[in-house]
Amino acid sequence: MILVVTADWFREWALTENLHGVDIQVCRDAYGAMDFIDDAEVVFLDLGLPAANGVAILNELASGASRTPIILLADDLPEVDLAVHNIVQVLGVRDLAPQKVRAALREAENWKKVKTEMA
Repeated sequence: MILVVTADWFREWALTENLHGVDIQVCRDAYGAMDFIDDAEVVFLDLGLPAANGVAILNELASGASRTPIILLADDLPEVDLAVHNIVQVLGVRDLAPQKVRAALREAENWKKVKTEMA
């Protein structure tokens, strides 16, 4: 399952359209996302969430032994260590074309395979 965490209607629409046929769970806030985070194979995470933001989810994942790859949805890079937080790609609003979304998903899947083999 791919978890999409965004409160932005355009990002939600673009991702669900570009990942048509894939098992997707959409959450519009960090609190709802935490219920699905352990079952996700890949997380598309918008940092601009209401209430607890995307950084809260990154910190929650980093506090455990998660190997879930994160694709950030952000137009500006956050002030976090990308490697520590399993961030494999950053996509801005202009990067949500189908080929870029699929390429980011392939990169996340490859990253997860490498991390699993290293464990």
